Formats: sequence, C-alpha cells, structure tokens
Amino acid sequence: MLPHSNSTARKSCFLSGKLTRPGLSLGMALAGALFSERQAFYATGLGCRGFAPAEAFRQAIVPAFHDVLMISVILGGAATVLAFLSLFGKQGRANAAP
Repeated sequence: MLPHSNSTARKSCFLSGKLTRPGLSLGMALAGALFSERQAFYATGLGCRGFAPAEAFRQAIVPAFHDVLMISVILGGAATVLAFLSLFGKQGRANAAP
C-alpha cells in the first residue's frame, strides 16, 4: 500500500488501471471482429478456388491472423508516434512558459 503523503501517485495508479481495462477489452473485441471478417473473406476466396468449406476455413486462419497482427502493429506504431509528439509538445510548452 502506498503512503498517504503520495496520494497523487495513488490516484494516478487508480486511474491508469481504470482506463487500461476498457481499452484492452475494446481492443480485443475489435481484433476478434476483424479476424472473423478476414477469415470469412479468405475462406470465400479459397472456396471459389475449389476448396471444401471446412478446409477453406482452416486454411484462412493464418492469413486472417496475419492481417490482424499487421493492423495492430500499424495502429500501435501510430499511437506511439502520437504519444511522443504529445510528450514533446508538453515539454516545449513547459520550457516556453515564463
């Protein structure tokens, strides 16, 4: 337990935990929805090439998962760049204040 003199750190830790859980839940839900959509897309394409429906769904798992991972990497990279830009902007304003 944190000491009472450091209540700001306690509040920050509390808010961080409160905001992280919904973000993770939303991210997993979106990744699952995207995976399902991409798997159906690839399975349809494989079905048109003559694969049996069960085999087409099985073969569509890898490219669908690859698409979800690639989109996650792109979004994570964009979020990291925006976080750094925000951090540098706050430091610039703090240095410019009289």
